[in-house]
Amino acid sequence: MSECASLTPTNTPASISLWSVMQRRLAYEAWGTTEAPPLPAPVSIPVYRHGAIRYCRARDLPYAARSVFAQWAFGRERPDIAEVEDAVHARDISAFLG
Repeated sequence: MSECASLTPTNTPASISLWSVMQRRLAYEAWGTTEAPPLPAPVSIPVYRHGAIRYCRARDLPYAARSVFAQWAFGRERPDIAEVEDAVHARDISAFLG
């Protein structure tokens, strides 16, 4: 019942799902409040063209995502564009970002 005490008056214990209670508890454990912080803005990466090849540059990813992307994309085919060393296929960036 202590979990229900922090809820707004419109939420009664009968109308609260188990997921809602767990979500509030996890948010409290992670951020010290029963509400989760807002989601970050979606990442948009520019798409370049070299002839018929659509590619993106790894340096256009946010700094925190670059190392994760490098691990995710390890062993994947990369476009062969001489003047762009960090070129990756646009479909790989799209799949990585979801």
